[in-house]
Amino acid sequence: MLESPGADTSYLLFLQPIFSLQVACPTVLSKTDSAYATVRGCLDKNDHICSRFPAGYPLAIKGNLFVLFFALYTSHCEKLRSGTAQKNIEKLKSVIKYVELNYAAPMSITQMAHLAGFSESHFMKFFKAHMGIGFTEYLNDYRLTMAARLLKSSDDSILMIADASGFDNLSYFNRIFKRKYGISPGAYRK
Repeated sequence: MLESPGADTSYLLFLQPIFSLQVACPTVLSKTDSAYATVRGCLDKNDHICSRFPAGYPLAIKGNLFVLFFALYTSHCEKLRSGTAQKNIEKLKSVIKYVELNYAAPMSITQMAHLAGFSESHFMKFFKAHMGIGFTEYLNDYRLTMAARLLKSSDDSILMIADASGFDNLSYFNRIFKRKYGISPGAYRK
């Protein structure tokens, strides 16, 4: 969506270096970060657009993504200085991709540490340093996001949705869902 078929100076100068890992941008922004409000606003706008899909919606999504990358680029992006930093980003990307594709399956720190090529203790420190939260918290948050989408888009029971999202304990699912969203899964669906 962001890449143009012809010569696009903006893409070549700013986006392509990010996508090819020649520059590093943060993967987590805290609420106190200078770019947080802009990035969150862009993501919220795109979520709202994608809930309705009005005519011409790709234009609005693309525009919001450009604003998001501008905010990141001007406040955070820096050239990668070493091959080690790039390798670490690749390791992190492989773990994140694995979670995206397999979030419903059981996952362990041991398994993810092996995937990244680290010991368990090093993996936990590495993940928290790069993502701002621990792996288990990240996994649960991702699963809850997927569960929330299913609650909105399907008529499956809450038990089935919890299971399809990787939670094998319904009371635990209900408890952490309420902690994240402030309401129970049933109330969220309504």
